[in-house]
Order: sequence, then structure tokens, then C-alpha cells
Amino acid sequence: METQGESVATAAATKPPANALNGHADRLDHMIHLIRQASEEMGKRNHLATGIALHRALAVLGELRRSLSGEIGFEGLCGTLQHELVRGYRERRVDRIEDVERILDELRSRDAARSGAAR
Repeated sequence: METQGESVATAAATKPPANALNGHADRLDHMIHLIRQASEEMGKRNHLATGIALHRALAVLGELRRSLSGEIGFEGLCGTLQHELVRGYRERRVDRIEDVERILDELRSRDAARSGAAR
């Protein structure tokens, strides 16, 4: 059985191809915002607002997953992130949700660095 640290480490090590996120920065930013909102609400023990924010984040992740379905490596990453968000909500574990947020922040930073270097 895979532990939380192993699954998140696996997700972090899986890097989408260079420029895979081009044109999707707004979606990624929106998803990060929703996940932060879910973390805050979970800390307040507001499970309804947590669920709503996570539902919206999962919808954005699903859109991103569909639009990048041909990109090697991205399918597994999205699946792992979805799994961790759902599991974190089900287990009421804010640390799982925050781990996903950190991974998305890192992806966003890498994408921004690639975009800046390409200019």
C-alpha cells in the first residue's frame, strides 16, 4: 500500500513535458486558488464550503486533464492529484490538500520559468 508521502512524491517527480501548460496558466491559477480556499475552510471545519471548493477545483483539473490528454506524463499526475484531493477531503486531512497545492504551485513556477526562458 502506498503511503501519502510516496504518492505525493511520485506526483511531484512526474513532470509534464516542456510547454505542456502553455495557455493553461489561468486554469492552474484558478485551481490553486480553489484549493487554498478549501484548505482554509477545512481549517475552520466548514465541510460544506470545503466540499464546494474542492468540487470546483476537481472540475478545473478535469478540464485541464482533457485538454492535455495527449501529453505523456500528465495523465498520471492529474489522476494522482485528483485522488489526493478526494482522499484528503474524505479523511478530513488538510495536509493532503496542501500537498496538492504545493505541487501545483511548483508546476506553475516551472511553467512560468520556461515561458520566461523561451522569450
